[in-house]
Amino acid sequence: LGKHGLPALTCHKLTPDNTISFLGLNIALLSGHRFYVSQPGYITALVANFPPANGKSIRKRESPLPSDFSTRKVEEDDNVLLGETSKSMYLKWVQTLAWTTRSRPDMCCAVAHKQTNCANPRVIDILDLEHMVGYLASTPNKGIVIDIDEWKLTLFVDVAWATHWDRKSHTGGVVTIGSKRLVPVIWRSGKQKVVAASSTEGELIGLSDYLDLVLLTRSYLEFLMMKVELPINVMQDNTSTITISYLGRPSLHSRRRFVDIRYFWFKQFLDNETIKLVYCPSSKMVADLLASNRSGEVFRILRDALMGHP
Repeated sequence: LGKHGLPALTCHKLTPDNTISFLGLNIALLSGHRFYVSQPGYITALVANFPPANGKSIRKRESPLPSDFSTRKVEEDDNVLLGETSKSMYLKWVQTLAWTTRSRPDMCCAVAHKQTNCANPRVIDILDLEHMVGYLASTPNKGIVIDIDEWKLTLFVDVAWATHWDRKSHTGGVVTIGSKRLVPVIWRSGKQKVVAASSTEGELIGLSDYLDLVLLTRSYLEFLMMKVELPINVMQDNTSTITISYLGRPSLHSRRRFVDIRYFWFKQFLDNETIKLVYCPSSKMVADLLASNRSGEVFRILRDALMGHP
């Protein structure tokens, strides 16, 4: 670097008294060789700068979206499309909120739902953004606790069937490291590209879409010369999906060619024992937090389990 007139690299030592900030992420060293990743500065600034409706102050919320988000009836005044100025503001704040998902998987499902409305946002969508900001205002310091008890990879995949207005389903997936204490490594939440004819078909589509998350993580760890035990557990709470995956083709229930293609793609990893489908009770399916809008006690339990909080 010196030969080319460039400054020398600097190294910041992470200690209990010296946290490191990088691209809005705050990394702190906790006792017992644990780490805490959060975005308190970014979130505090986001809450302070968000323009609330009607000039009112931001009301603190207990979940990212309203509890009746999936079943509510939108009033006529709230169903009006936004003008160009308001639409530009909506797009700006959706992407601003999207950055919080770097350390806040509890925000992923809400952000993903609002991103699907970027083409034609309505008044109700702006109000939902304010609700999300209210949740961040009540939990600005929330983050991920990294406390690995075992180098064990697990993929959780869950699907909320036909939840979007066009009856497409929503998939949530997360790769974790650990056994008793889960540490999220990669997570994703998104609307499926096709309409699933049943919840089982939706789960098959979700598995084929999100299996690459754990395969990618495995490649990263092997590049770092870390041994990954096979088969990797893929947690699934739909028993019909597990049965069909192991015992029969999905065409027994659906004659659609694209489902067969997705099925045979991940079936090869079952056959060569790279992965293993394992039943997971819905109460312990942490990917449900990324697939469905939850609130109340269910939301808090899944959030704390996924983000490593006792």
